[in-house]
Amino acid sequence: MITKLTDIKDFGIFENYKQEDGLSSFAKYNVIYGWNGSGKTTLGRLFRTLELPKEKKFFPKAKFKIETDTVNIDETFDNEPPQIKVFNKDFINDNTNLERGKTNALLYIGKDNNELKKAIDELTRQHSGADGKGGKKLELQTEKERLKSLKKVKEDFFTNAGQIIKTYSLSTIFQLPNFDKTGAEQIWNEIQTGNSLQDFVLLQQDEEHKRSFIAQGVKRSAFRNNFRNVENEECDGHFNSVRKLLEENPVNNSIQRLKDNPDLAAWIQTGIRLHKKHNSLKCEYCGNGIEPQREAALADHFNDAFIQFQKRISEKITELKSFQISSVTIDHENWFPELKDKSIEFFQFAEEKRSEINNEVSKWISSLEEKHSNPLKLSFQISSIGSAETINLYNHYLNELKANITKHNKLVADFENKANEHKGSIFKHIVASKAILESLNDTTVDIEQSSAKIKEIESSIAATTKEIEDKRRQLLDDQIAIDDINKDLHKFLSRNDITLEKNSSGEGGYLIKRNDSIAENLSEGEKTAIALVYFIVKLFEKGNDIKKNILVFDDPISSFDSNHLFSASAYITNKCELAEQIFFLTHNFWFFKLVRDWANRKNEKKRKDNATLVGHFYTIRKGSLKNAESTLVNYHSEYHYIFDSLLKLSKHTLTLDDAYTIANYSRRLLESFNSFKTQDTSGFNGILQMANGVGIDKLDTDKVFYYVNKYSHLDRIESFENTLENIEAEGVSVIETVFKIIEKVDDTHYKNMVKVCSK
Repeated sequence: MITKLTDIKDFGIFENYKQEDGLSSFAKYNVIYGWNGSGKTTLGRLFRTLELPKEKKFFPKAKFKIETDTVNIDETFDNEPPQIKVFNKDFINDNTNLERGKTNALLYIGKDNNELKKAIDELTRQHSGADGKGGKKLELQTEKERLKSLKKVKEDFFTNAGQIIKTYSLSTIFQLPNFDKTGAEQIWNEIQTGNSLQDFVLLQQDEEHKRSFIAQGVKRSAFRNNFRNVENEECDGHFNSVRKLLEENPVNNSIQRLKDNPDLAAWIQTGIRLHKKHNSLKCEYCGNGIEPQREAALADHFNDAFIQFQKRISEKITELKSFQISSVTIDHENWFPELKDKSIEFFQFAEEKRSEINNEVSKWISSLEEKHSNPLKLSFQISSIGSAETINLYNHYLNELKANITKHNKLVADFENKANEHKGSIFKHIVASKAILESLNDTTVDIEQSSAKIKEIESSIAATTKEIEDKRRQLLDDQIAIDDINKDLHKFLSRNDITLEKNSSGEGGYLIKRNDSIAENLSEGEKTAIALVYFIVKLFEKGNDIKKNILVFDDPISSFDSNHLFSASAYITNKCELAEQIFFLTHNFWFFKLVRDWANRKNEKKRKDNATLVGHFYTIRKGSLKNAESTLVNYHSEYHYIFDSLLKLSKHTLTLDDAYTIANYSRRLLESFNSFKTQDTSGFNGILQMANGVGIDKLDTDKVFYYVNKYSHLDRIESFENTLENIEAEGVSVIETVFKIIEKVDDTHYKNMVKVCSK
């Protein structure tokens, strides 16, 4: 339960409210009486702010502290407010919306239903625009057209890029006659891996190299790496052995003529071998027999040592011929471009040194051949191979050449992979360069953003469509039992001519009928009655436990005639007495009296049981809450309360606010006194005329008349005609005159009222 309104600041008339000492804490039933302008309506709105915190927007600077029996609530709503429900003019305005068509009227009962209809209309407007041709649908269509245009730009890019790559490929060993935009798009997807497009753009030199690599129409073959190196030690060994053979002199009894004529010696030596082979007994040349002496002389000339020496020479010649470096043919057009020039240069240098080495060895061979023919010859001139530099240079150039052959052969082996790598690099270069030039990245981002926006709009449209459908179902599936509403409404109005029927048009809400026809021109009282019945029936909706609710009724009878005051008080108290707590705020004394008496009966029962009272009574004036005076609580008319209030004001120093109150109280008191003393219906004018007849000076009655008429309907005292001191002084004089009038007109009545108010 709410127990205290501790502090309220900047909340309408409650500019700086602090609860006064001695003010009773709120009970289960609380009845607050206050005239218009007293702050009663504002207090109701404070309670409504607890129910609907968003209502605080109407008092954005407001601060307040409200104590409950469990927690304190302030404007931050850090602590959850109790379950409070407020019936006031705001509730009526929010929950009754009479829409007039050409032939019928549709009343949406309940803030929920009313807001649902408004929400449906707003969602529909957002969905399709006010004219049905705009809104989210138009936005979606426009964005789809934009996306289509962006995609066309991107597709054209891939088509053109694909054509460029296709044309280029036809000049290489990788001819791609069917390459199209799909291939270009695939390449684009490959380079969209987080790298910058610039990373795929080749430098001119690099591009030319890669294009050259795959430009040839025929694949290259591997070279045989069969070039032989020459070692210095090996050359020296051959040179030394040749020199030794040339210097050797075989020991024998040689025939001078054969010695002098090596050709004859060779001829005869060959003949001897042939004679032995054919077992000839005669000279195969002349046919004569060979003399034994001649045969012995020849044998002595060509003995075994001699023959072995010649054999060694022949073997060395064969060895030297094998040592000579063979020429290798190489197809220089087969080289890869990056290796070709240097490889030809290395080959030529190596060939040059090879020739120098072979030429020197050939000289060795010629000398040995001559020694073979004339073993006894000793004078030969030979030299070693040029220098070690010749062999080193030969080996150097040969090694460089062989290294390039190795590179070449590896390229041949890896050509397919390397060429594919170069091809991919060039293709990416083509796409990336074109993409940079044509800002394809920006187009891609625009496409992604447009696609995301379309999804967002489509999602919004789907959500809006679902929300509209859900809200329409909620309108059609109203959970409040219409029979209960009509039954309570008929009891409340004490007639059954007005009936609510569920609207079957699909828009939800209720049709208000009067005698089976659409009700036109509902009175404010009828609308208030429908709203009040709806408010209370809704308290029991969907299993709501009213015992957990705090209820606030702010002038629920403001538009009712006197007959409905009893219906309203009886209906509210019977339906709602089990609520956790109730606040009644009213300016109508008779409604105040009805709920006061109901609460007092509850109090009497508690007094008998020595229990805590359940009903407390208060007055509110100019944003100040006070315990109700005994004349307001104990007597049966407002007249007692007003008489007592003016009597007390006459005994105290007046404030400016009191001057305002004096005017209102004086009017109400004189009007009530006039109603039972005269037949005059002009307010309090009749009693003023009667006062003139019993000795009250007309100057005094006119003073009261003008003062009351001027200030009783204002919410403030204006001071442009008189000083504030004069207004307050006039107020004192008016009170004295009002009581003087009552006393002169009916002395007995006056004395009895003073006596009652003095208790």
